[in-house]
Amino acid sequence: MDGGKNLAMKGEEILEREKKKAQKHVFTERNFQANGPYRVTGQFTKILFFEVMKEEEVKFIVCDEEADLMTAAVANQLGGYVVSNDADFFLYEVGEGIINFNSFYYGNYKAYKYEKLARCLNMRADLFPLLALILGNDYSEANFLKKIQEKLNLNRSGTYDGL
Repeated sequence: MDGGKNLAMKGEEILEREKKKAQKHVFTERNFQANGPYRVTGQFTKILFFEVMKEEEVKFIVCDEEADLMTAAVANQLGGYVVSNDADFFLYEVGEGIINFNSFYYGNYKAYKYEKLARCLNMRADLFPLLALILGNDYSEANFLKKIQEKLNLNRSGTYDGL
């Protein structure tokens, strides 16, 4: 159970995230007719997705709680992809790669492969977990990047004022 249910650490963050999701869907549904084609997703989309996966005999797992580590391990063992909206998967080298669930659109999708992303960013792939922690994820505290900048005495231009 990747990370378990550590509500003391993640409770506020989970609550805020769920509020934002709800507000986004309410806004989208209210403005669907007036402002053009919005993509409304919800429980029925998830159910339909799972049904299609079963029909196509695609192996998949679904976890109710935090299960990033276990999901990444299964993807690695099966040589498959992880389909998720959770950026925490960039902490792990994941099987064939990560597919953002929201990128699915009429059979097309965007897959992110660890090594290709590292080359694109001109960085070593083994530094992704550090990058994910600095930029923020479920395991780093709020304003972590700002705190690092303050500790390193970074000025507004991003250059170091120490040493």
